[in-house]
Amino acid sequence: MEKQILLFLFSCFTSQLFSQSNPADTIYKTNGEVLLVHVLEIKPGEVKYHPIVNPSKIELILSTEEIKQIVFSNGIRQSFKHELIEESNKNNIKVNFLSPLGDRFHVNYERVFMDGVSYELGLNAIGIGKRNGDFTPVGLVANAGVRFYTLPAFNTHSTKVTHVMNGAYIQPSFSYGLTKHSYTKSTLINGGNISSVATTKTNYFMFFVNIGRQFIYLNKFSFDISAGIGYGSYSNQMDANNVNYEAGKDNYTGDNPMRYGFIIYERAVPVSLNAQFKIGYLFH
Repeated sequence: MEKQILLFLFSCFTSQLFSQSNPADTIYKTNGEVLLVHVLEIKPGEVKYHPIVNPSKIELILSTEEIKQIVFSNGIRQSFKHELIEESNKNNIKVNFLSPLGDRFHVNYERVFMDGVSYELGLNAIGIGKRNGDFTPVGLVANAGVRFYTLPAFNTHSTKVTHVMNGAYIQPSFSYGLTKHSYTKSTLINGGNISSVATTKTNYFMFFVNIGRQFIYLNKFSFDISAGIGYGSYSNQMDANNVNYEAGKDNYTGDNPMRYGFIIYERAVPVSLNAQFKIGYLFH
């Protein structure tokens, strides 16, 4: 035990002497980490250094993208400012690429209002696109959300972010919509079936937390992939005379929200899911 204490005190003493004879440089990283090192060389895009206690003469390299500031032992400071591109186009009009395959056309508008934060508004026009059966539903579903970019993408060997909308993000959003769906129903009158067209109306309300990644190319084009989970609810489906009809009666298929880009499990279990792939064009 006494031997271990003596070894500990000796190591502390020698480390103190070494640090006094070889004053350390301090690297402050962008993630808050602080490193006491000896900086050997600063090159475009990287800093070469070795640890204070370095018996094996190990040399390490740190990207300048990870460094906020270096304070040298003589008091000189070197800052690495990671600025967003000021001339970036901050408006983005996007189309949900797969939306025309599901009785709809979904367009979104995104605008950056501060570094790392944007808002997105969207309109899902139901009834535009591929028809499903004899009747095509019609309606609108609007969405709005705030997007927080959590992982901006840096250029290699550069101190600038590629674009203010480029990177991973998390986005809480709300959606509300109304659709009308027509179908043929049969009514038994005087022993015979009389066919007529009835209309149902469905209201949707959803809250999602979306996680995604947006890629920006040439400061002009965007590719946005996301998926979300949240809560969703919808109203009773009624015909024009406010008579309830169950799905599957006659040729009634009801609204299928999966075709509109989201899924609501059921009203008793209001779990909702969505997945989107959007292609956009940026402008100033």
